[in-house]
Amino acid sequence: MLTAGSQPSGIVAGPDGNLWFTEYDNGVIGQVTPGGSIAEYPLPVLNSHPLGIAAGPDGNVWFTESTGSRIGQITSTGSVTEFPLPTAVSLPFGIAAGPDGNLWFTEYWDGKVGRITPAGTITEFTVPTEGCRPLGIVAGPGGNLWFTEYWGGKIGQITPAGSVTEFPLPTPDSGPTGIVAAPDGNLWFTESRGNRIGRITSTGSVTEYPLPNPGSSPYAIASGADGNLWFTESTGNRIGQITSTGSVTEYPLPTADGHPFGIASGPDGNLWFTEYFSGRIGQITSGVSPTPDPLEQELFDLVNRARTHPELYPLLEPDPLGEAKLSGCPNPFQFSQQLRNIAYDHSSYLSTVPSAQVQQDLNMHRGPDGKLVWESGEPMDLAGYHTPGENVYFQWGQPEPAPSPAQAVEYWMQRDSAWHWLHRNLILNCASLEAGVGYYHQVRPPGSTEIQHYWTLDVGTR
Repeated sequence: MLTAGSQPSGIVAGPDGNLWFTEYDNGVIGQVTPGGSIAEYPLPVLNSHPLGIAAGPDGNVWFTESTGSRIGQITSTGSVTEFPLPTAVSLPFGIAAGPDGNLWFTEYWDGKVGRITPAGTITEFTVPTEGCRPLGIVAGPGGNLWFTEYWGGKIGQITPAGSVTEFPLPTPDSGPTGIVAAPDGNLWFTESRGNRIGRITSTGSVTEYPLPNPGSSPYAIASGADGNLWFTESTGNRIGQITSTGSVTEYPLPTADGHPFGIASGPDGNLWFTEYFSGRIGQITSGVSPTPDPLEQELFDLVNRARTHPELYPLLEPDPLGEAKLSGCPNPFQFSQQLRNIAYDHSSYLSTVPSAQVQQDLNMHRGPDGKLVWESGEPMDLAGYHTPGENVYFQWGQPEPAPSPAQAVEYWMQRDSAWHWLHRNLILNCASLEAGVGYYHQVRPPGSTEIQHYWTLDVGTR
């Protein structure tokens, strides 16, 4: 249990390997470890009512202060900085990291989408539909941000330059609320008044799936480690799961009238959620596997095969300087769900960056803030990994090729002379003990020359 009257709301996986959440009524930012230990950090200004929360590109956690009309930043040690919004009484709600290295947020009351740099510079963009009441927001495919319009009954898209496109939903007055980017390349969202889960493609095509129980009020939604989407049913007092084909499973909460609110995928492969009325943080494991999906598992197994038996992967390119390691490791990589999540997030992020830019220099190893992913303050470092490293591989073409983990390993182990065999040597570095693979598939329109398959291997030792 949290401090009495806390009303926990938004929740997110932080860059430090813990979950962070907002306590609406107490004006507190909370932290819970995967083991369940809780820390609470009161905000400097009373009655600020924090709501939305997101992991930032700077290694900090960012949040909205709804009645305080501020955007807040909190470090992993609990130090808070607040930035007032230009528009008073704007009621900032949702917040998300954007592909441009900034944070983006919705302003519910005045119908705007805002952008704040890590340094605190704020820009606001007005949504065309008057009284639309934007709520949830997330970074999506194509390098844009997507948001819900609760009273507008639309899904909005905004470019990093501030250009807005709106897509009306088939069901009027459906109250779209939460939104998430999914592994299938689409955006999925909740319709709290319409009692539906929706899916929208990057071109604006919408499909809706009614929930089995009326009056469930689906609210927040997150992508799970099992490849499905998970959502909270605030008045139904359930956690729901929906597959990419629309099959729904519901799990009642043990606590009556818990009013589940926010939900996020945790570093342990489970789903974590807030209970607004009961003042609890919950975890659900049913149906969630902490192991990689089949393609990720295949690549992970092939990498370990190459690591322990490199003789099966002889060099197919010259090595005149003798830079390539030839001896194997007695210890295969241990699977790390945390590294898998970091790798998946990186593959997903790269899918939002133009292919030509990704393939320049070391851009394939840069995150949203432009830093190399293994640098100080970046995800692997913040998760406590020493000497972290990363391999990346891409596939593309017309017609689209089938995803091939074997090609990735062949490239890293046998055709790496242009990179002085750094990819091979990373796999054969016996001091690195843990690894995780993240695979992301981005559907492209016919004729596109953009990358379709993204593979990331992250390794390190704690």
